[in-house]
Amino acid sequence: MKSVTIPPGLEIVSGEKIGRDPRGMSAPELEALGHSSSSVLGAVRAKCLDCCAAQLAEVRKCTATACALWPLRMGTNPLNRRTLTEQQREALRERAGAARAAKATA
Repeated sequence: MKSVTIPPGLEIVSGEKIGRDPRGMSAPELEALGHSSSSVLGAVRAKCLDCCAAQLAEVRKCTATACALWPLRMGTNPLNRRTLTEQQREALRERAGAARAAKATA
């Protein structure tokens, strides 16, 4: 019987190759496939850059307004605007700074 090599990230289901569920994969497995930890908006921005041949100006000028990612292409979510008090802004700044510091030491 011939041995079948299954590429990383895929599995055989009913004799057909399909993508594995990434929720069941370890971080090293995902990293081996070239994926890194990023925010959802960061992933959206990366996809938009991929779609526009890595041209930042083209992402900004994108005319594909029917695309589900179009409003998110600049790396922010304009549909999720919040009005924050100065105290809330300061708390967010402190949390972000602490997260950056923790990431830098990890």
